[in-house]
Amino acid sequence: MKLETAMSRLFLKVHLSDRFSMPHSQSSCSAVSFLRHKILLANRLYHDSEADVYDIHHGEIFNVYAQFKLRRILAFCVKTLESSTNRKPLRVLDNACGTGNLTEKLVKYDVKIDAVDISPEMLTALRQKIDGTYGHKCRTFATDVDSFVQAAVINSYDLIAFSSALHHLPDYAETLRNTIRILSRPGILLIYHEPIDSDSIHIKPLSQKLRSLDRFVWKYWGKSIRRKGHSHTPITQVDSDLVDFHVRRGGIDSDRLIEIINAHQGKVIGYAATSENMRHWWSAWIDNFFGLRRDNFHLVALFK
Repeated sequence: MKLETAMSRLFLKVHLSDRFSMPHSQSSCSAVSFLRHKILLANRLYHDSEADVYDIHHGEIFNVYAQFKLRRILAFCVKTLESSTNRKPLRVLDNACGTGNLTEKLVKYDVKIDAVDISPEMLTALRQKIDGTYGHKCRTFATDVDSFVQAAVINSYDLIAFSSALHHLPDYAETLRNTIRILSRPGILLIYHEPIDSDSIHIKPLSQKLRSLDRFVWKYWGKSIRRKGHSHTPITQVDSDLVDFHVRRGGIDSDRLIEIINAHQGKVIGYAATSENMRHWWSAWIDNFFGLRRDNFHLVALFK
C-alpha cells in the first residue's frame, strides 16, 4: 500500500475523526498537514520525556552486541568514503540523532557532524556525551528532519545517517528523496535499526522462548537500574501510536527504499535483515547467530 494512502485514508479515517474531530470540509492536503503536525508533536513530547533514561531503557539498541555491530558498520562507511573521496574532514548528517548513538562514535574519526533532532532534551543528552574532547566536531539543531533537509543545499554531506528514525517520520519515503538531494557524490546513505515490513518478518518458535527469557531477565534483574530519572511529560499525555507511526502500520518497506535509492543512481552495497529486539547481548547474539529472528534491517547505499 502506498504510504500516502495509508496516511490520508487509514489513519485519518480511524484516528483523526475519533480523536481530533477534524472538520470534513478541510482539504486532503490540510488533513495530511494536520497529521504531520500531530506526529511531530507526539515525537517531541515523548522523546523529551525519556531523554534522561533513553539509553538505559533501550537495551535492544545499547547492549554490547548491538553496539559492537554498529561500530563495525560505521567503520565500513567511513573507510569506504575515505577510499572514494579526498574530502577531509568528512561532512556527516545524523538525522533524528536522539542521544547520539551514532554521533558519539563518529566524532572519533576525522569528521564534522550536524546532529538534528526534534527533541531539545535528546540533544542535551548528546552534548553531555561529547562536549569536551569532541564537542567542537559537532553542531546540534533542534528541529524536525524534514525542515532541516529541505533548507539544506545540495552536496552538503558525505555521509547521511538515519538510526532508528524513519519509523517515527510522517512520510519516510519523501524524507529519503529530499535527503538524497543534499548528499555529495560520492556519498553514503546509512539506514540503521529500522523495523522490517510485516510481510518480511521471520520468527522461529525458539526465538519466542528466548525473547520471553530476555524480557523476564530485563524486567526483574535490571529493574533497579532503570528507575533512574523521571519523565518531564506524563507518558499518558502522549499518543504512542503516533510516536511509532510506521511500526503500528506494518513497518518500513525496505524494497521501496531501495527503489528510491536506485532511482537516484545509488547502489546498495550492504543490507541485512537481523534480530534487533533483544535487550541483552547474549540473547541478541544467540538470535542472530542461529538466524532465529529477522524483524529489523539496516542498509548502506553508495552514490557516485
